[in-house]
Amino acid sequence: MPVAFSRAIDNVPDRGGWSPLGRGRTELMPELDQALTIEERVKILLDVVEPGERVLVCTHDNPDPDSIASAFALGRLLEAKRGCTFTLTFGGVLGRAENRTMVRMLKLPLVPIHRVCFDDFDVVGLLDTQPEVTNHGLTPERTAGKKMICIDHHPTRPLSKEAAFADVGGDFKTTSTLLTRYLHAAGVEPDRELATALFYGIKSDTRDLGREVSDDDLWAYSHLVPRTDMPAVSAIEHPPLPRAYFTVLGKAIERAKVYESVAVCDLGRVYVPDLVPEVADKLVSAEGIRWAIVVGDYQENIYASLRVGDRRYSAGKLVREVIKKYPTGGAGGHGSMAGARLPYSERTKSPRGRTRARRKFLRELALATGLSAEVKAERFAPAPMDDNKPAPKNGAGWGPKTSASHPRVDKGSTIARAVDPKASTAAPNGAPPKTAPKTAPKTATKAATKTAPKTATKAATKGAPSTSKPSASASKRSI
Repeated sequence: MPVAFSRAIDNVPDRGGWSPLGRGRTELMPELDQALTIEERVKILLDVVEPGERVLVCTHDNPDPDSIASAFALGRLLEAKRGCTFTLTFGGVLGRAENRTMVRMLKLPLVPIHRVCFDDFDVVGLLDTQPEVTNHGLTPERTAGKKMICIDHHPTRPLSKEAAFADVGGDFKTTSTLLTRYLHAAGVEPDRELATALFYGIKSDTRDLGREVSDDDLWAYSHLVPRTDMPAVSAIEHPPLPRAYFTVLGKAIERAKVYESVAVCDLGRVYVPDLVPEVADKLVSAEGIRWAIVVGDYQENIYASLRVGDRRYSAGKLVREVIKKYPTGGAGGHGSMAGARLPYSERTKSPRGRTRARRKFLRELALATGLSAEVKAERFAPAPMDDNKPAPKNGAGWGPKTSASHPRVDKGSTIARAVDPKASTAAPNGAPPKTAPKTAPKTATKAATKTAPKTATKAATKGAPSTSKPSASASKRSI
């Protein structure tokens, strides 16, 4: 079970001006690491937030549906139970077409973080990430003197325990599941937009409940189904895609390499960072691939995404171990999926330098999977067939091996009857088969017979039932 944390301001060490509780709160909440029920956590949360306070709820950068939905749910919860006003904000971009469609169709009030005046808020919430991860815009300077709320399903980071309220880690596989539990425990009924957002957050983060789910995720999913706008979910999952997306996808297939069961790809520059995890999702779905590792270049940063299709391995643990070598980088994730962001150093300003830096990072991630450095690379996909070259002999690469001039024809099939008018056709109700009509034009019969392959004609004639009466000897033998 996840644990809820709340600490007195006197017990919080100085972290560069970041004061999670703020406003001199000194009441001590339940002890650290004490397992609490959902109802107890909600009560602690509502005790931390004063009625009427102004709340800023922040997602992680380049937010996914789980982060967006859970942030929206926290705002609605505090609005309903504490009369708070809230603002949703995000850093980075809404790059993925599905995410943009979700925000537009559900009319979610997301505001870019550069438009936010932090002096206007008393409380800041951080959803689906944690302060230490650095993939968000809540810097110590921006949050100084404000109460911090942190809710995340990813593994616990030390600094999260310093927040006025933190519910992190545990068995929940999505943050949307945790917020659905919060709403239910508080008696807040989600409207259609909020329910649809939470449902899609769970659906997308677990890949339709097929990836790392708990009993709580199953409960939340089924709880939200009757409250969800399913046509909206379908529209979100199948949005119009920009043409540039297909350019990146084609480049990914062309550049991807396979080392045993590890697929790797350097996308180079991408127009949105969300393309990196999207390509990783597609590569890991290929037959025989256990790991997919993709890197890309976006606005002075290397973005990396890892996917693993084997539950014995943890992508989050792997990427956190590798990123320790890079003090300026940040990483996060869990069992089957993880990501990292690494700023370019001062020595990598040239295009060649950036390419070397990306591929060095890609190599380190690949070797961390246990891959041997001696393994040779293979193309991810075979080279496309040249349409200008003649068809391969014996149908190689085109399906069953049959002669190009004499296609395989089943006896008595419609193809056999088409090429051989003498082939018999079965009569209904088990009646004896009839031969082809004698009224057929001779010219058509000759033409069809002339153009039919000999092997097909023989096969069809041999397989056609005889219309002559059985001889007496044959009758005696059958008796």
